[in-house]
Amino acid sequence: MKRVVALLCVLLCIACLACVVTAEQKRDFRFYSLKTVFTVVHEGEPIGEGSNIADEQIYDQIQILNNAFAGNGTVGTNTGINFNLVSIRRINTREQSYFASPPFAATSAQTTVQPYTTFRPEYYLNIWSLSLEELGTSSYPNATGVEGAIGTTYPLGIIIDYNYVGTNRSNTGIYNLGKSAVRLAGYYLGLRSISGDGGGCSSTDYVDDTPPTTGPNEVCYPPGERSNTSCPGEPDAQTTNYMDFSPDECRYEFTPGQIDRIQAVVAASPELQTVVQDDIPQADISDYVRVIFEFPSATHCNETLYLDFNVVNLPESNVTVSYTGLK
Repeated sequence: MKRVVALLCVLLCIACLACVVTAEQKRDFRFYSLKTVFTVVHEGEPIGEGSNIADEQIYDQIQILNNAFAGNGTVGTNTGINFNLVSIRRINTREQSYFASPPFAATSAQTTVQPYTTFRPEYYLNIWSLSLEELGTSSYPNATGVEGAIGTTYPLGIIIDYNYVGTNRSNTGIYNLGKSAVRLAGYYLGLRSISGDGGGCSSTDYVDDTPPTTGPNEVCYPPGERSNTSCPGEPDAQTTNYMDFSPDECRYEFTPGQIDRIQAVVAASPELQTVVQDDIPQADISDYVRVIFEFPSATHCNETLYLDFNVVNLPESNVTVSYTGLK
């Protein structure tokens, strides 16, 4: 009898392994790297003060994004997405006549700041930090054949208030660990809030393994305690999901269904396909070097010319550089 039980256990284990392999093959999982340009829109403060946030705060935010999308949370799963920061730009609103005075409404930022300062969104993920009247917003991509993936008309990219960039302990609110940018990046990649577009138990985020909710959640719950945003007769709301509005300290996961949706959207979106560096192992992602030429105003072309060079390899005594075009 014991041998029969042991044999059944072995067969069950083999069957489970087969199921896992089948699921991965069905997903057609791929790794993508998003070349990311971070634009700091400030009011003339010194770097590191106010809206002119320090480089270190930006580096921290990129690391938070990569940890989240690589599944480095408590029970996280790798989405296949990597964020490769290639440039930090700084723009002083006091030197630009086409800007309104901050703080900006999100719609104002989308119609004034983005069009004038976007950096080739067909090739780069653009992230802006600035003084906003709200937390932030993001574009949605077009993805033919993926339900609910209807793109926006304003430039692709993410806008976030500077107070919510990276780990910001001076911000005493519930969003001070950089998770807001994770949620906004989820939108950029085709995810919706788990509460759905309109909110309420009848709304959907087009993902099967995120239960419907009554609306956004803004508190953390102890393990085993049912969320007040859970819908009657449905599993408990996933207040630990990055795509909820829970405090940063209690969000740490994407579901397998959300990962499938990200993979499907990136594969089907013409906008995102030109942004991603497809199937490049993270260890081999090229670094980028920017060379800047300042034209004197006497040339009647008072602009900054940016040339991007792709550094193919970086041994100590030899650097191979290929010119990738005028930006």
